[in-house]
Amino acid sequence: MLLIVLGIVFICLGIYLIISHISIKNKAVVVEGRVTGYASIEGGEYPVIHFTYNGEELDMPAAVSQKKPKYPEGEMLSVYYVQGHKWLNIVGDKNNLIQGAGMIAAGIAIIVLMIIKNFM
Repeated sequence: MLLIVLGIVFICLGIYLIISHISIKNKAVVVEGRVTGYASIEGGEYPVIHFTYNGEELDMPAAVSQKKPKYPEGEMLSVYYVQGHKWLNIVGDKNNLIQGAGMIAAGIAIIVLMIIKNFM
């Protein structure tokens, strides 16, 4: 029973990740920014993007950490900017979608395996 609940939790988390990705894309403004370096936050390396929005210059980290720096300093990127958010999402980065799909698949697998186990 506990594993079925865990499977349902995984499915719900996966759905949340996918919905939040779509929601950010719908609320955001796409701006061009330049990678100015990387910030170490909670053990991850996050690219810091410098951009201008409504005449104000801003520096914000991307939402996904990089194990190996994927974007060199000075590279121009399109990012989704939502006022009030602490992070930027890089246009074309599908990490939340991939993680969400993986969580849903894991949840379904757990539930299916538990059902099969109970019938054998």
